[in-house]
Amino acid sequence: MPGAVTKAKLGYDPVEVDPEDMLRMAAEQPQAMAAYSVSDAVSTYYLYMTYIHPFIFSLATIIPMPPDDVLRKGSGTLCEQLLMEPEAFYKVTVDKGETYIGGKVEARESGVFRADLPLRFRCQPAAYQASKLAYVVVHEGKMRVEDLVNYQEVRDTIAGKLAGLRDTPNREEVPLLYHLDVAAMYPNIILTNRLQPSAIVTDEHCAACDFNRPGKTCLREMEWEDEPGAVRYWEDLGWEEKAKLLKDRLKMYTQKVYKRVLDKPVLEPRVAGVCQRENDFYVDTVRAFRDRRYEYKGLNKTWKNKLDAAKAEANPLKVAEASDMCVLYESLQLAHKCILNSFYGYVMRKGARWYSMEMAGVVTNTGANIIQMACGLVEQLGRPLELDTDGIWCALPASFPENFKLKNKNGKELKISYPCVMLNVMVADHCTNEQYQTLVDPATKTYAVSSEMSIEFEVDGPYKAMILPASKEEGKSIKKRYAVFNFDGSLAELKGFEIKRRGELKLIKVFQAEVFEQFLAGTTLAECYAAVAAVANRWLDMLDTQGGNLTDEELVNHISEATTMSKGLEEYE
Repeated sequence: MPGAVTKAKLGYDPVEVDPEDMLRMAAEQPQAMAAYSVSDAVSTYYLYMTYIHPFIFSLATIIPMPPDDVLRKGSGTLCEQLLMEPEAFYKVTVDKGETYIGGKVEARESGVFRADLPLRFRCQPAAYQASKLAYVVVHEGKMRVEDLVNYQEVRDTIAGKLAGLRDTPNREEVPLLYHLDVAAMYPNIILTNRLQPSAIVTDEHCAACDFNRPGKTCLREMEWEDEPGAVRYWEDLGWEEKAKLLKDRLKMYTQKVYKRVLDKPVLEPRVAGVCQRENDFYVDTVRAFRDRRYEYKGLNKTWKNKLDAAKAEANPLKVAEASDMCVLYESLQLAHKCILNSFYGYVMRKGARWYSMEMAGVVTNTGANIIQMACGLVEQLGRPLELDTDGIWCALPASFPENFKLKNKNGKELKISYPCVMLNVMVADHCTNEQYQTLVDPATKTYAVSSEMSIEFEVDGPYKAMILPASKEEGKSIKKRYAVFNFDGSLAELKGFEIKRRGELKLIKVFQAEVFEQFLAGTTLAECYAAVAAVANRWLDMLDTQGGNLTDEELVNHISEATTMSKGLEEYE
């Protein structure tokens, strides 16, 4: 594994020695062992300096802690250290013994989906209407429609393609495989709705508030789903609750005995009041982190362009400088990403100073609703393949409008992805916070009311292929398990397979490494499956013959498994 990491990240093969041969080689071939030690030290040093040290430096720059504490503390503790910097009220935490419903994850289809193999689409004509192209111009491009020289041309092109899809909804053509995900979804939900633990209020809070007036706009009610889990005594329950529990217990018994589908957890819809005038220290901290990460991402992109230009000029000094700056800004944006994505999870961390299960439930419920709305729209435009917590993998018809460039009068260009435009317009219509309030004058306690919307989709792709395995049980699907390939044949994303995990059987890892390559073979779906089946049959023959065609060394290597033991060897039975 260290050799594979060195080859993948540093681009060379280090000297490797089998652990079982080390003792013998130390006595018989000391020079070879010395070469191995030097090679191992060199690769370890450069891996650390290239990928780990900049990340530690970036975290220690952000968090008011020394590097040792930054590494030892969890992300929740790091978030708390940031939140303790602004002046805020301490909030006592109470563990209620209940939880909330998390994000939406669903596997919609299974099979092999490739950009060069035709796919059947049954589209809904009503969905193919010209979307608000002006929205992306104003909100994302920060431009005016009147200043664009080719706005009408781009709009007519999009409308023409949509009209063709609308008129022929049932079609068979090659797909466009995209991943449409919400950029920093949970942090942007927090910012759009001014969510923070101290802002979750009840009627009692509002009754004692100076701003409690008829027709008030400072309270924003948001839904979430609760999964009760508090322990209560039978004697404390009313007769209705007792009857309900007896009915539920009987249902569970019949399901167990008669092998019925398991009962889903009981969900209680709740409404949380979000005060739009609460001290916004939490929101300001999240916003500062998000904006700073976007700044570093922009600088990283700028220096990558400079690196490409320096390579084209063959200037070694500029190449070295640009490479160093790329590493610096990439590590800074990654460090900010790690902490930024932990602000949501922090509010449900046991012992957190600012604990709020209601806020966590509102965030995840809002995110799940956004993904479900996106899935409903994509279902009418193409075929949704897999739903993630913050995005959706989908296949769209090849004739669907993709990328366009809008040109300003001053020569500036705005690149747009039309699938994102449609989703962003939909999210803006349903999720804009019209009650967002900002303190204007602390002396008179005057607030300005505005609209806030920072939840936006971004697009990754298109990709060459996406592989989604089917479940062994009929009617069921496997979540979070797929492989995605780039057009150059490399793996863009691999999720849920044993080849990525530690401690799995070596045989399974080697089999998966071989079989993944075959999913790109053939010119038809039948040829693709035949190539995959040939590899599978060869490995099945090896199992049937119990490794009769393998040497003892190969057999032991295939059936070996690396396991990390948490206790001493003598403590295991």
